[in-house]
Amino acid sequence: MACAFSHEMRSGRSNGVLGLAIRKAAKRYVLAILAHTRIAEVFNEPLFGGVGSILTFHRVVEHYEEVPLQKDAAITVPFLEQAVRYVRSKGYDIVTLDEAWSRVREGSSRRFVSFTFDDGYADAYTQVLPVFQRHQVPFTVYVTTGILERNADFWWQGLEGIILCNDEVSIPGDPQVYACRTMAGKVNLFDFICSKYHADMRGFRPILDELFDSYNVDPKELKNNLSLDQLRGLAADPLVAVGSHSVTHRPLSQLSFTEARYEILESRRVLEHLLGREVRHFCYPYGTPQACGGREFELARACGYTTGTINWGGNVLPAHRDHPHALPRLDVMGRLQSLSVIGLQLSGIPSLLERFRA
Repeated sequence: MACAFSHEMRSGRSNGVLGLAIRKAAKRYVLAILAHTRIAEVFNEPLFGGVGSILTFHRVVEHYEEVPLQKDAAITVPFLEQAVRYVRSKGYDIVTLDEAWSRVREGSSRRFVSFTFDDGYADAYTQVLPVFQRHQVPFTVYVTTGILERNADFWWQGLEGIILCNDEVSIPGDPQVYACRTMAGKVNLFDFICSKYHADMRGFRPILDELFDSYNVDPKELKNNLSLDQLRGLAADPLVAVGSHSVTHRPLSQLSFTEARYEILESRRVLEHLLGREVRHFCYPYGTPQACGGREFELARACGYTTGTINWGGNVLPAHRDHPHALPRLDVMGRLQSLSVIGLQLSGIPSLLERFRA
């Protein structure tokens, strides 16, 4: 496997890389196996699949190799086009988030899918928009305003650059040297370091900054995010809704009340100022149970958003009419670019299994 693993086993120490890789791979394998059964066809009923689904995407690229390490964060343009066609062929209505929430609120039984794209990558303008224009269906782009204004960074791109350009990586304060000479090793080390950030953003971000300094990398210079002109081009198209994704893309649950409120409210203010239109939808950065919860949901409501979306919980159920600021989404993983996997997710079976496992 990865050379980081061989070091780990030789030394008799566990640095967590192997365990994380195994857990992520196991989840993908289970989904892939289930997707090749008829279980989704048997159970694809509102009892499991709910009233609709909100799909999560990040990057959309021409060739999968363009994203060497963030494999689950990217899909290809052809797959996106296939996904749109597939959802339509299964009888779902592809709707805006406004329409999705309206159906949930009113108890409509007509099932829907909404497509959402996180962070504010330039791909939303260059790759995603042409696909949805061809099919004349709507989508939502959640924008991180600090990235747009060039005063925050996609730190994970800086990390990716360091790991790609080195066969060994030293993390400040960690005596272990992490070997990553193979692409598999680089992918797993990237995932491992990201997990450390997600677990303790306040404690680990200074370590990341020291790592960037030691390898002479400035993550603010590694840009593939939307320009202001591109964002305005998206907003001018009636198929596109622009939502907020905070100011700096930090896990809000790890911030103080004042800081979290600023992230939620200021990002809306900036977007409304730049676009001259109301911003009604918010997406919590990372969207996991560790990154957001009841306090953040209440803040999004108090800041005037119509909906808030998370990345756990699966499909949208009738009960969500009472929880508009905690609407669940389904993550479309790049390492599982399969229409059968999307069908499985829409059925609600993976979410059901997760609840039993918990």
